[in-house]
Amino acid sequence: MVEADIQSDSGFPRTLVNLFVKGHKTDSIIGYGFLSIGRMAREAKIEDLVIESERFENRGIGSALLKLMESVARERGVMGIMGDLSDVDKDHYEKLSYFYKKHGYSFTLNDGQSTASIFKGQITKQLR
Repeated sequence: MVEADIQSDSGFPRTLVNLFVKGHKTDSIIGYGFLSIGRMAREAKIEDLVIESERFENRGIGSALLKLMESVARERGVMGIMGDLSDVDKDHYEKLSYFYKKHGYSFTLNDGQSTASIFKGQITKQLR
């Protein structure tokens, strides 16, 4: 079951979309995603997309979360969606590249020259 908690955060110029996937036999959260949408609603940013355990990977949960994020973004008139890749993701770049490209995203890793940034790459997709 996917639950969406959509809220406007008055402290930031954005809408936050919190999505949680619960197991069908338990109320445990097995995956979640966070999406922020700027007030101008031109672009959304995937803040996080996580499947809690490897035993729940490759079951379509991440794809369902991503499609729901895109759907919420489209409903708000967003034209593009993006996300950053960090060092936390470095052991999974190949898997992430396959996943996002499968869903129509471009996947770009930085050239490695800018070590000051915690962001090592980016995903992007035009929604319109």
